[in-house]
Amino acid sequence: MATFKTNREFFNAVVNGTEITADMVDFAKSAIEKMDSKNKNRRETMTKEQEANEVMKSDILSYMGENGRQSAKSLADYFEVSTQKISALMKQLADSGKVIITRDKFEGSSSKVNVYSLVES
Repeated sequence: MATFKTNREFFNAVVNGTEITADMVDFAKSAIEKMDSKNKNRRETMTKEQEANEVMKSDILSYMGENGRQSAKSLADYFEVSTQKISALMKQLADSGKVIITRDKFEGSSSKVNVYSLVES
């Protein structure tokens, strides 16, 4: 294995123009493998916030199944969260093909807003 004990030692050797040795290449390969492993674990593990969002998205879909099309404001009021959070979750649901977003008047609004409808199965 490489003679470097830290990334700093390795980077200093590179910056100082040290000739690239087999130890340096081995150290770099090992560091890349560690980064890849951490990134894989990060991608495959949901945070608590992401898990909560998945539950909320499921609840939103159920609510819309019973109550029809909704605006971000009506959903935010019902679920007691911000319209920004609902809008972000609805974009995720739209991107996954579960809801359709249209611009329309909703519940007596004077201007058009995003209205969310379930995709027909």
